[in-house]
Amino acid sequence: MQSGWTAPAILDALGDPVRRVIYERLRRNPSHATLMAKHLPVTRSAVARHLGILKNAGLVESWREGQHQLYRARADGLTPLQKWIE
Repeated sequence: MQSGWTAPAILDALGDPVRRVIYERLRRNPSHATLMAKHLPVTRSAVARHLGILKNAGLVESWREGQHQLYRARADGLTPLQKWIE
């Protein structure tokens, strides 16, 4: 776990309703920004910005596959928040 991933960063990241939807979808299936934008009321560039915030908070990870940057929820992404709540 990276030291910058903190409970406040996670709460800030999940404070936006669009980011919560993106995070929930990525918990079920990996995806890329273009595909997610087709199912959200925001542009592809907005989805990319939201993904960057989620990634900086440690909630998602990414990798390149062909022409796409794919994203998925990190299995331990909510751990700092869980520890903070305890």
